[in-house]
Amino acid sequence: MTKLFVCICIGFSLSAIALAAGNPVSARTSRRVAVCTASQLSVRIDPDFGGDAAMGGQRAEQFLIKNISSRRCTVSGTPGAKLLDRRGRRMGGVIAPSSGGSLTLNAGGKATFEVGYHSCQFIAGATDRNPRRCRMSRTAQIRFRGMSHVFSVRDRLDAEDGFETVVEWQKK
Repeated sequence: MTKLFVCICIGFSLSAIALAAGNPVSARTSRRVAVCTASQLSVRIDPDFGGDAAMGGQRAEQFLIKNISSRRCTVSGTPGAKLLDRRGRRMGGVIAPSSGGSLTLNAGGKATFEVGYHSCQFIAGATDRNPRRCRMSRTAQIRFRGMSHVFSVRDRLDAEDGFETVVEWQKK
């Protein structure tokens, strides 16, 4: 046999072996994680959060999000939030959901995020304003990027100007 024939046979054999074994990169099935839907998630106040009180009346509330479905899913961006008073009127501004980053939750997986606000009671005491004029919230509304559903959570806060910040996710 000639050297050329041997080289062709070896090359053909190696190609056949590689084809039979399959390319490990292309043979893998792509496991894309689906985007979470509202029916896959629950949102509530985190019962383990002890509260956060900083100087100047700054306060925080923590919310717990849970994947209640049997499948893994992803939530994109940072949640948006607003407060409503007992009459359903908005208290302060609205924080819109923002893009950037994502959170993948396994089935039953949990994560938390915090919102920041200033206490009306504290500000009233520091400024000689009547604390009876402070309104209490009744509901926090939470919204996620790409979802039209709004999650309503009972929440009694004395937020002066509603929620001011939303802190990114932390897996629990």
